[in-house]
Amino acid sequence: MTHIIIIFFSFFGLSFILKESDIFASVRNLLLRNKYVGTFFYGLLSCYACVGFWSGLIIYLFNFNKFNLFHMLTWGFASSAISLITSFVIEKLNNAQNI
Repeated sequence: MTHIIIIFFSFFGLSFILKESDIFASVRNLLLRNKYVGTFFYGLLSCYACVGFWSGLIIYLFNFNKFNLFHMLTWGFASSAISLITSFVIEKLNNAQNI
């Protein structure tokens, strides 16, 4: 059970780091300024569901030694949902504090 909770937090944690944190700000800015792939990465990095999906794939690869496409996609979709729901809850909590 603890393992599942850690994985759920890692889904959102990695999504947040890639999308919002200052750690990857220079990499994000470099990708967004590129005239060839900038619009693609803008769409990818502006959406928690999108970043969450790729975060799930990365976390899957770190957790398992063998490749299983079905499980990998399942982790991606689960991470996408967890990241989107968590970002929505955090946004609502922030808006409630600002009232």
